[in-house]
Amino acid sequence: MKQTFIKTAVLVFAISITLASCKKDKVETKNSFKYNQKESVIGTAMGFHFGLMDAGVYAIGVEFLENSLTVHFVSGAPDSFTGKGDILDVYFLTNKETEIATGVYNFMLVDSTTTS
Repeated sequence: MKQTFIKTAVLVFAISITLASCKKDKVETKNSFKYNQKESVIGTAMGFHFGLMDAGVYAIGVEFLENSLTVHFVSGAPDSFTGKGDILDVYFLTNKETEIATGVYNFMLVDSTTTS
């Protein structure tokens, strides 16, 4: 009886350890964007309101800067950048003045390289 109890206890203990060690690893998300097979870690994200573009159409922009770039602010507004890195600009045309409305947006690629 004592041996059966010990064997059962060892079996329960082994199953417990196996189940505890099989939990899923937490998936780590990256704060980055990928373009032309290069992944850039985002250091700064900024939003811009461009106002009325056409009758009832407003433009809102979001700019994602790689963490190798430093933004310099003057009076609370971005003035210049230093460093080398990538910038991803996304512009939305919407019929809401101060928000990006829920809906379907079509993607238009504008590929430009800026050097300074």
